[in-house]
Amino acid sequence: MRDPSPESIYKAFGDKTRLRILIALRESPRCVTELEQILASPQSTVSRHLAILRQAGLVEVDRDGPWSIYRLPRHTEPLRAALLATLPLVQDRIGAVRAIEAGS
Repeated sequence: MRDPSPESIYKAFGDKTRLRILIALRESPRCVTELEQILASPQSTVSRHLAILRQAGLVEVDRDGPWSIYRLPRHTEPLRAALLATLPLVQDRIGAVRAIEAGS
């Protein structure tokens, strides 16, 4: 797989469902069925988000018979940790921007 573009990485981190998937996978590798239950989302939605995360190089898949087991690649741990650590700051700033826009 070629190196993902910065745009694909930011796109992957730009969705709440994909962030929830990354958080769930941080705990342990999971199959799509487990992620469906955690997210309370249909298989098609989970699979679409997993495809975006795979294109960004943020998840990998292993085959175990009929199962596809998704996990976080070890080589991306420093990047993931840094980006996940910034989430509270980003969420605060988004809230501040929305408040300013609402007052305009």
